[in-house]
Amino acid sequence: MYIRYFARTDDSDLGRAAAAYCDALVATGAPIRLVSTRVAELQPDRNGRVTSLWDRHRNLLITPMDGDYANVVCGEPADWPRFHTVNVTNALLLTDQNLAHEVSQPMLTDAIALYGLAYVPSSALANIVERVTGYRPIVVPLGTPDAGGAFLRLKL
Repeated sequence: MYIRYFARTDDSDLGRAAAAYCDALVATGAPIRLVSTRVAELQPDRNGRVTSLWDRHRNLLITPMDGDYANVVCGEPADWPRFHTVNVTNALLLTDQNLAHEVSQPMLTDAIALYGLAYVPSSALANIVERVTGYRPIVVPLGTPDAGGAFLRLKL
């Protein structure tokens, strides 16, 4: 089984959080197919240089997609319904930027219900999501050796 990971691959705050989640997904040892929601950010400049923090994950863009997979999304709220996939395990990776005031309680609650599985990078964010939606997301300790283990519920 592999992970199909839709992520915002730019150098924004959300893109940096998505890259940290990608590091944790790589730590699971499962094959990962990265699907960029911001393709232009991974393209080399006119001199063939790439300066994106995502460059270390460039090879994930060509991971073969054979067999069963879990669908994982880390992006803007508009991306959540667009990249959800029926009949597979879906996981939503939330960041601090996803809880900006323009993201309504119903929008977040609907996304949690749609995905059924959500992850956050801190206990503080988990507390907020739980208070707003009634659902307690799984905390991924990003940047630690234990981060990959947090994804065990993806049934890899």
